[in-house]
Amino acid sequence: MSFFKNPKRHAELVSASSMKQTLNRVQGYKILQYLSLLFFLFIPLLMFAQPEDYHHPELEWKTIETDHFLVHYHQGTERTANKLAQIAEEVYPAVTGLYQYEPGNKTQFIVKDVADYSNGAAYFYDNKVEIWAENLDYILRGTHNWLRDVVTHEYIHIISLKKALKF
Repeated sequence: MSFFKNPKRHAELVSASSMKQTLNRVQGYKILQYLSLLFFLFIPLLMFAQPEDYHHPELEWKTIETDHFLVHYHQGTERTANKLAQIAEEVYPAVTGLYQYEPGNKTQFIVKDVADYSNGAAYFYDNKVEIWAENLDYILRGTHNWLRDVVTHEYIHIISLKKALKF
């Protein structure tokens, strides 16, 4: 009842209570903003972090240069690199003809054999393709030419994306 006897005091208490809630909300939002900022700055660093054994300073790298490609490889992968260079030149006219686009500079292929898997990845902005190529002569690989498939597939990524550029 005392609030109704003094409406001014009631308004002050309600106003102070609302103000305190508003300040708490604003502070909560600011904390959330700071945490979000830290999250979005820190997480990408973790995404690109590599395990300690990613770099192999013991490897000696060499390069094969063809008319349209640079093929980088390390010791133990020379046979694969030579085959890759041959395949890349063979598929070049078909891929560039399909997209009616010839790149202005040589695409780089990097052949690695530092893990127990085979894969490929195209890095469009770097104009490079990485091939993780372990021993290509094991029985479970099947009868198709995996190296030809992966070279063609990854090179199509490079050419199709370059062709699609608007600038």
